[in-house]
Amino acid sequence: MEGERDCSAVIDELAPAPAEHQFEKFGSGAFHGTTHDVTLRALGVESLAVTGTVTRTCVEETAREFGWVEDSATELRTLV
Repeated sequence: MEGERDCSAVIDELAPAPAEHQFEKFGSGAFHGTTHDVTLRALGVESLAVTGTVTRTCVEETAREFGWVEDSATELRTLV
């Protein structure tokens, strides 16, 4: 990885494949103020692995929000 990057840039090795969905988030949790739950349901998603860099806010809040929607969220603490 050369040069400076925006703090929200995706690391090349983790970039989504062309067919994978990308979601924008607007707060601590990825679901607040969005229709991401509708999209995930339409795709048949029943579980979600959540990881990130700010465990106590963004990662935990996203897992909680998904749990409210689908009652099935897993936080990958070893990767956070």
